[in-house]
Amino acid sequence: MLRWDFLAETLAPHSYNCFLFHQMVAQWYYAATRNGHWWNWWRYRKTMYWFSPSPCPVEWYEYIYVVGLTVAFSCLANATMEPLMSAIMSFFKDLMFGASESEGDDINLEEALISAIEDMTGLAPELDWSLDQCGLSSVGLPQLASRLKKMLSSKTEPVAISVVALAAARTVGDIVQVLEDARSLAEAAGV
Repeated sequence: MLRWDFLAETLAPHSYNCFLFHQMVAQWYYAATRNGHWWNWWRYRKTMYWFSPSPCPVEWYEYIYVVGLTVAFSCLANATMEPLMSAIMSFFKDLMFGASESEGDDINLEEALISAIEDMTGLAPELDWSLDQCGLSSVGLPQLASRLKKMLSSKTEPVAISVVALAAARTVGDIVQVLEDARSLAEAAGV
């Protein structure tokens, strides 16, 4: 069941956002469904600083609504904030370091992959390292896929890199092969 596309491709990229936003979405849901009564755990002294040690006081069946709303909020944040922040960061990078004219074909895949992994984990991996040795568990693969997709895609030729394909790779060198296959598929299909 864990290989289903719905779980692996649709829900998995939202796991970290759900962790970050569940408290806020639960508070909004509680206020919206309780005639403006605000479940505000912020005003009480707590043993934990950021997250409440006690759950939002809703009925058991409302848990499904809160989880669904949290995933929907994550989808909205990914669709709006991620491209916006990427554009802002690209603008400032171009402003500070000059515009880069490189296309996806000019990129050395091994160097790009090692650079992306080093940016994410702080480790400069070797090609024969396993994904675990690099510090890339299943949680880091969606971020790596997104980063590599942006790095390799050009305006005229987007490259599709799936998390499932990255997870099938055993070593960093295997990921280079996955990237070569994805780039050649994009060139052949005109995707």
